[in-house]
Amino acid sequence: MALTTAVPVLPSTHPVRRCFARYGRYASRLAVSTLIISTAVATILIYPIPFLYTNDFMNGASNLPHHVWTLARPLPYDYAAVPDVIMRSIWIHASYMQALDAELLVSALDLQDELLGGTEDFWPVGAPTDVEAPRDDTVRLSLFERDALHAMNGLTNQSWLFQSPLLYWNCSKSRILADDDIVGTVNQKKNQSIPANLTLRHSIVFSGKRFEDRRLLAADALVITLLHLSDSPVGRLWESIAPSLPAKVGHQWDIYPPDGRVSASQLYEFQFRPISSKDFIGLAIAYGGALLYFIINLSSIQAIKSKIGLMATVLVQTFFSLMSSFTICAIFKVDLSGILRWMYPIVIFTTSLEDVFRLINAVIATPFEDSASNRIGYAFGETAHIALGTTLQKVLIAVAMSRFNNVHAGFCIFTAVAMVLNFFFFSTFFLSVLGVDVRRLELGDALAKESSRHNRRVKQGRPGPGPSWLKKLAFGNVAFSTRLAGTLVMIGFVLIVQWHFFDGEGLPQRLLRPFKEQTRDIAAQRQSLLEDVHQARSPSSWLRLQDHDTAREVIRILKPNAYSYIARVYDPLVFVKKGSDRMPNQREPSLLPAAYDFIHHQLATCIIIVILVIAVLRLLTSYLLLEDETAVGGGGGGGDLTESPNFSIKSLSGGHSLDIALLAESSGRHAVSVGLDRVIRVWNLRDTTQSDSIVRADDRGGELFPVLAVALDEESKWLAILSQSRVAFWNLDARLWGRSVAVNTFNKRPEACFFDNGVLPASKRLLIVWRSGTLTEIHVTSGEESSDFEIHPRIICARPLFTKGAESGDCIMHHFSPQNDDDTICLRNYTEQPIGGWCTWEGAKEVQKHVADPGAWGLASDGTAVGVRRRVKADSAPPKYAVLKQRKRFPGRDGKGDILRHWEVWRAAFGDRSNPFETLPLLKEEDEASHLVISELGPKVNVGQKSMAFAFGNVIKLVTVGGSVRDEPGVERESRELFINVSGRRRKLGNLARSTASF
Repeated sequence: MALTTAVPVLPSTHPVRRCFARYGRYASRLAVSTLIISTAVATILIYPIPFLYTNDFMNGASNLPHHVWTLARPLPYDYAAVPDVIMRSIWIHASYMQALDAELLVSALDLQDELLGGTEDFWPVGAPTDVEAPRDDTVRLSLFERDALHAMNGLTNQSWLFQSPLLYWNCSKSRILADDDIVGTVNQKKNQSIPANLTLRHSIVFSGKRFEDRRLLAADALVITLLHLSDSPVGRLWESIAPSLPAKVGHQWDIYPPDGRVSASQLYEFQFRPISSKDFIGLAIAYGGALLYFIINLSSIQAIKSKIGLMATVLVQTFFSLMSSFTICAIFKVDLSGILRWMYPIVIFTTSLEDVFRLINAVIATPFEDSASNRIGYAFGETAHIALGTTLQKVLIAVAMSRFNNVHAGFCIFTAVAMVLNFFFFSTFFLSVLGVDVRRLELGDALAKESSRHNRRVKQGRPGPGPSWLKKLAFGNVAFSTRLAGTLVMIGFVLIVQWHFFDGEGLPQRLLRPFKEQTRDIAAQRQSLLEDVHQARSPSSWLRLQDHDTAREVIRILKPNAYSYIARVYDPLVFVKKGSDRMPNQREPSLLPAAYDFIHHQLATCIIIVILVIAVLRLLTSYLLLEDETAVGGGGGGGDLTESPNFSIKSLSGGHSLDIALLAESSGRHAVSVGLDRVIRVWNLRDTTQSDSIVRADDRGGELFPVLAVALDEESKWLAILSQSRVAFWNLDARLWGRSVAVNTFNKRPEACFFDNGVLPASKRLLIVWRSGTLTEIHVTSGEESSDFEIHPRIICARPLFTKGAESGDCIMHHFSPQNDDDTICLRNYTEQPIGGWCTWEGAKEVQKHVADPGAWGLASDGTAVGVRRRVKADSAPPKYAVLKQRKRFPGRDGKGDILRHWEVWRAAFGDRSNPFETLPLLKEEDEASHLVISELGPKVNVGQKSMAFAFGNVIKLVTVGGSVRDEPGVERESRELFINVSGRRRKLGNLARSTASF
């Protein structure tokens, strides 16, 4: 089986494609609702961000990404490096989460003084610096000697400093015992600085913290940390004193390890790297390239009227995905503060463009005469599985890469979350906005203009060679670009993040780094001796929790001109108060503490904000789409309405008591019906609640009936009524009778009766064609006598394309398309050599489509066949005479309903689009009682561009294909010309390229 990067194409009958197409149609039909839902979800996810993120990492909220790269990672055991600093610590526990206890603090102070010497009111500033420390590790340093070596008095190879929660009380036992509010003091002094300008952050001096309302409530351990350089006497003294502590305080504490000797250690690297000029240039190139790619592809799409609006839509979608991803990651405690903040937007923007352009190109490739919902549904069904597949592919790759190395794990998880949310907003927000854009005819108008310009150009010779592969790749016209570009870009950004922290290594080491780190981390796991202690946070996770500000302060002290330092971190010496209950008394919250605070204090406000956003957005969309909604509603919005994504049915009822015998229409504005009840009624098709009865069974009605034919002119000004002996004219504007002209009809119905609009209004004529081949011409305004003349019997066909011979009674649709990617089929003489870019009839491909038992049907301006038929049961069908005899005797809930339910409207689209044949019940169940039972349909007429009127008993059923159309006089003729032109240039990119011409 050959490998390929081509985009997979699902057949139109595939259930996945049909499911996506159905969703796309409904999302487009309910574009405003879809837009409101997506915006409401975005508001719910974006509003909590100020409450979940903060620059103060100590209050239970997540830390915002900054303009720096930060890192705290363990180095492999075989890593050859001299540590810049050595870190030793003791962890002091009481009962579970009971570290903020005065008695425990006093006991911790005793341990601290044992290891460091007296620390009450510790302030080493001003200590004499000329004191020479003893070289004997067993000899305690005097306070002067110890303080003189403090880092605040000058950095040397013997410098040291320490961090302790006891510094909140200046290491004074009396102050600790006198403090009635330990928790309040800890929160009040959370930003207190100690000697050497280090901040006593909660993340440094406590482990296993519990927060509520942005305040520390409890802690599981007190952490006292000593930082010293390699030749520090204080560090050597700590190391020599620690083994003696079990003998001194073993009766009060359970000590781990029991002998007090800590030998296990590991190298850690801490980085605080501000954005460099190289980073700035790289980001500028990335953002500029993505924006250039977006603009180039956008400018190449000619069928978009509002390119700025589309660009704004894509940017808003990216913003929604970005901010919502930050919220999700914060809730689930995913730390994003280590990566440069400008890395997050670009990865979403670049990976989402492929889905956007793929959908837009698919929409453009659909016939613009079709309904907006059908166009969006077909395009989304054609492309959604690709978008979903690439999204899942990116998510799986991002999750897999997060498992290899903790350095970029947060960035990978963020990318995976962003990909999922981006697909959601693409399928809701962007899809609804695009549906509104299509519904407002912006794509269709621009496509028609482009087609007109194209067809006016005369091509000489065959087209030149196509664009190069590189040009296609740049414009996104090859499968590699649209299928793999987003995934490769995402992997590239992850590797950039990975390599940024290992810039001292060669390329092979960088490529193998993610896999090596995973192996080393697994090998580094040791059996912990602290399983029975049930620590709320392990030492390794505590180290990774240190924020970038801590790293910056330590770097400023130890290596002022550097951006990182390497520390040898020894395992902590753990002290557990004897008699303490270390079993967790309650389950620790799995989500971010700030998320619970938001629910408790801001949930009501959030709900109000969401409701306000929905209300404002609804009012805004109602105002912007008022014209379109009025057009869809038909002005008055009268008549019962049945809809599907592709066509709708309106009922014009209440005008007749008996069956309708004749129908006529005028450019989609008015329709005239003549009933067996001797009533002639004019219907306003733009407001189906308005109708006007012209003639009833009165004096004038006696002269007019029986009516043989009726006709309306294009301006809906004159109505011609042909009776057995004369033609009467009715002025619809003045509501007055015009002239009446005698005509010899011989009691025969004419073959055709229609108006011929002359150049001048005064030259308007009524033409009547008889079966005998004669034509009667009547001038409406002049009152001239009618004149009959014979139509020439010889009509020569240039070339017969179709022959009559179908005996099945089926409706057969023929679809022609060029063999290649030529623009259109040449309608010139087939014996001539066609010009470049055209296709002859002999070279065109023909596809037939059969509709069994079509009933009464006709063609809309876009070539779509629409009909009304009765479904016949397989077992038996009721005889016609039985139906006619009982048409007035059936109650509304008997067999009449069963008979009426057999009628349905069908629609067959041309081309190879999804759902080429669709049906819809003609009647709604609640309206069955108001309809007559019939055996056959009455007359039918085409109404405007996309509607057909069928006489169903005494009711007119107006079936409209696709969306609403603003009909004007003569627009139907122009629409049919435009249909030939535009459908002839339809093109799909890549291997889906196709041109169609249909009749």
